[in-house]
Amino acid sequence: MLSRAHLLIQRDIDALENDSEITVVQAPGSSIFDLIALINGPRDTIWSEGVFQVNLRFDETYNEAPPVECYFLTIPFHPNVHPETGRPSLDFLDPQLAKWSPRHHTVSFILKSIQQLLANPLLDRAVNIEAVFMLKGNPSEYERIVRQTVLATKDIRKFLKQSKTR
Repeated sequence: MLSRAHLLIQRDIDALENDSEITVVQAPGSSIFDLIALINGPRDTIWSEGVFQVNLRFDETYNEAPPVECYFLTIPFHPNVHPETGRPSLDFLDPQLAKWSPRHHTVSFILKSIQQLLANPLLDRAVNIEAVFMLKGNPSEYERIVRQTVLATKDIRKFLKQSKTR
């Protein structure tokens, strides 16, 4: 018999099935508790041509608690993304802040929040100080670095197109 957490995660994945901006799959060779998400950069922003891989790991406490892990595998240069771990700085993902709400927070909510975070940095929750200083002090250089990050994700997009044609 499948657990409550398993059923909720599957429901959340199914809800994203027709979303053209976010793709979620179970990590190969793992359980439903390990997911890979591909998030398109928000439209009409400097991030729009990018596709970013976010890995999520849940346990049996989902949806009473946030994911055990949530991080970018393709780490963007961004004030709210830790430059080494790739962890996005969102208050509801931080178990110490206790902002998680089982009623409102789903896999879709997490991923759409991360997508919006790219275009709308929360400087009061910054974890990449270099990105903050550049965004504030030299926005054109910040944009140049972001565009390099976006270009680097083109390989992911090519892989996706190839895998869909097979």
